[in-house]
Formats: sequence, structure tokens, C-alpha cells
Amino acid sequence: MKIRIKLLFMLCALGTSLLTTSTSVFAKNNVNRLAGQDRYGTSNAIVSQGWTQSSCAILVNSQNFPDAITASPLAKKFNAPILLTDTSSLTNSTKEKLQGLGVKNVFIIGGVGVVSPQVENTLKSMDISVKRICGQDRYETSVNVAKELGTSKGVFIVNGEHYEDALSAAPIAAKLQYPIMLVDQNYVSDMVKNYINNQVKTNNTEINVIGGQDVLSNNVVSSLNPTKTYNQSTKYDRNLALINNYKGQLDLSTVYLASDKGFADALSGSVLAGKNGNPIILVGDSNQSSVNSYITNNNVSNVTILGGIGVLSNDVVAGITGNSNVNSNNSDNNTAVAADKVHQELQVYNNLLNDTDWQRNNGIIFSGDGKSTIDNHWIIDIDQDGVYEMLVHHGSCEANLTMSVITYNNGNIKIEHLPSDHNYSADYSKSEKVLFTHGGRGGSNYITGYKLENGHCEKVFTAFSNEARYGDSEQAKAAYRINEQNVSKKDYEEAFKRFGSIDHLE
Repeated sequence: MKIRIKLLFMLCALGTSLLTTSTSVFAKNNVNRLAGQDRYGTSNAIVSQGWTQSSCAILVNSQNFPDAITASPLAKKFNAPILLTDTSSLTNSTKEKLQGLGVKNVFIIGGVGVVSPQVENTLKSMDISVKRICGQDRYETSVNVAKELGTSKGVFIVNGEHYEDALSAAPIAAKLQYPIMLVDQNYVSDMVKNYINNQVKTNNTEINVIGGQDVLSNNVVSSLNPTKTYNQSTKYDRNLALINNYKGQLDLSTVYLASDKGFADALSGSVLAGKNGNPIILVGDSNQSSVNSYITNNNVSNVTILGGIGVLSNDVVAGITGNSNVNSNNSDNNTAVAADKVHQELQVYNNLLNDTDWQRNNGIIFSGDGKSTIDNHWIIDIDQDGVYEMLVHHGSCEANLTMSVITYNNGNIKIEHLPSDHNYSADYSKSEKVLFTHGGRGGSNYITGYKLENGHCEKVFTAFSNEARYGDSEQAKAAYRINEQNVSKKDYEEAFKRFGSIDHLE
């Protein structure tokens, strides 16, 4: 089985704006948070809120959104939760959740490149029946999910290269049992075109196209002959316009808030929201005031936050809701502790992210023009001692991307730069408390594991593979090293198992 340390691309950064002000405050209400230490923990917290048992579940890739974002209506059809997995192996927490729910049937959404046969085999070894829904590409997959859903009175059509419009539609699509279908910005695939012509238009089905000119061309929209088009200029405006249009079929006494910086939390929550006809409102750095106004004007009395404080901080939530008392319903006790302890660290880290002088003096800014070179940042308690560190991914170009660990404790700030080789991700083993950096060049991959002790990151693991240099016919030439020792491919793959589940940072 091929082991892959999960990559974290630039989709999932903490918002750099951790504070917000708002001119209107609605009546005090219940504000709850469903969260875990990572996207898997958040998914499990959401599932625990909506299901104590379920004979069916929908399984999607936690990092690959195109197939996953079509899953919500199908999940609602079977009253099934959406669960997350890695590409190459079934995540331990998801396996435990499947067992706890008593799941007997699983739909995998996506082909074997998205969710591997190993995952399918693990499910079957658990006496779970598996049905895979996939296609040659994301567009055909969306058609096949629609076919599995069956006849419907409407369809939502969105750009398959972006996830935000699909997430806006997801709880509504689940509630109404409308499939979510994907198109490219500049063309409609033949599979989608045939389905719309043969199944949708012949049944006088409502065709909703969601996307402004930033994501869908005029030619694509006109070729779909939509019943209604949501073409507002921003994803936030389209989100609220969609909710407004279906207001009569929704329950706005409760709304869900999700960050727009990643898809997993909102997708996991979309079926829970759809069960009761509640919408999901996307929150970004620029629309917090308008979200405040919307929930104020619509007499919202309950707000549920999807994701941890690293995704939507308590300050952002307080600015939107007017309520600083957020009840946490977490799947991980460490996250509940984090809600209380990380507040001051967040304030300090927010200041550092905006202090170019401090960054320059501490090696964060490399370029001479003084511009910040921070690509991404995360907050995590690496050594699980109750003090949260900020990881900063920075550099002036691909060749010197670096990971730095910043610790704020009792008024003291420490920074440590981790050596890197084209570093482009950070991953974490909770069981071993090991932080991984992952980089590569020229077909070679480098993985380094660190443990944080007394503010110092000690190297505890190294791995090397140049397998990507060779085609299938030349794989025997590939070299593998663990802790600087040459090993076989099998031993290379086995070496990672000691770390248990290695998770992306959120």
C-alpha cells in the first residue's frame, strides 16, 4: 500500500483578520460551535450532533473538493452523514465513527485516484457494503451522483473548479433534493449537456445556475437556458441571494456559519443543516459586517459555527453575532481547552502577522522591498502542553519556502526556522506529537519530522523518495531512505505506520 503524507495546499489558512467590528448587534442568542482539532474532528462533531446511528454513510476525500461537493443531496436522501477520508487509507477517526454509527452501506464519491481501492477494501473488511459513484472526470461524476439521486424538481449548476457556490447551494439542495452539477467556466461537458437535455429540460425541471462572470462565462450560462441565474459579483452576494430566494422553504431561525477558506467543514455541515432546512452562510475577511446585518434583519435566534477557532475565531463570531459566549460541542477535548487558552495567543499572533518590522528582524521577510512573504499560517498545540504555537509558511520564491514555529508563552516570543527543501506543506501526528514538513524538487520528495521540546524543534525523522522521477516501467530504479538509511519500498511504506494517522493542519 502506498503511503502518502498528506499535502496542505494554500486553501486552508487561518483568516489574517482575527478582529472585526460591527455596527448592528442582534438580540442575544444561542451560539454553538461544532469543531475538532482538524477537519476530521470537526466532521465527527457534526455527525455526533445529527446522528446516533445510521445504516448508510457517504465517504468523500477530505482534500479533493470537486467530487465531494456534489454529495449533500445524496446524503440527505439516505439520511446519511458525510464522512471524510484520506486518499490512500481510511482515517482512524472515520473508521471509529463508522463503527459507532453501525454503518452497513457506504457510497464512495469519486474514482480510485480520489479514494483508493485500499480504502474500499478496508470498508469491506468491516462488513460494509460499498458502492462507488464516479466518472471520467468531476463533471461526469456529478452526472452520476444526480442519476443516483433520481428524479428531482430542480438542479443547481455551478463551476466545478471552485467550491464556494456549491457550498452555498448544498444545504438547500439537500433539503429540496436537487442535484448539484458541475460545469467548466468556459464549456459544458457532453455528459452534463446530455443529462440536462434528456433528463432536466424534458421534465420541465427548475434550472438554477450559480456563478458570476468571475466563474462562469456568458456563453456557458446562456447555453444552459437557466430558469434562474445567481450572477451577483461576489460569492458572498450569491450565497445570500440564494438563501433569500428559498427563504420560504428554509428555517432561518437557525443558520450555520462556515469559513470560505476551505470546503470540508461546510460540506460536512451541509447535510446537518439541510435536515432542518437551515442555510449555511459563508464568512470571509471582507463580508463579516454584511453577515451580521443579514442575521440581524432575519431574526436569527441560533447560530452554529462549523469549525474551530483557528477557522472562525471567537472574536470574529462575536463581531458577527454580538455574543461572545460561544458554546462548544467538540469531538476532541483538546479543542475545548483551546477555546479558552488560545485567545491571548491569537491576539499576539495577529499582531505579528501585521508587523513587518518584526518579521524582517526575525527572518520572515526575505525580499528587499519589505513586502510580507507569508503564504500561509496555522495555529496548533504541537507538544500538547496547553500553549499554542503559530506555524508560518513563508519565503520569497519556491526555492526558499520555509516553515517557522513561533511560540508565545507568558509574554515571551520564541521563533525557530525549520530547514526546508522547497517546503510546501505541514502535517501532524497527534499520537506521536510530531510535526512534519514536506517538500521536494526534481521528482524527489523530502519529509522531515520534528518534536517541539522547551521551545526547540528537534529532528526525529527523515524520509526520502525519488519515485516520482520514474515511469511505471522504471520503478525499480527508485531510491528510498528512512533516517538516512537506504531501505526497500516496502520498508519505506511501513516506516510511517508508527505515527498513526498523519493529519493536515487546519
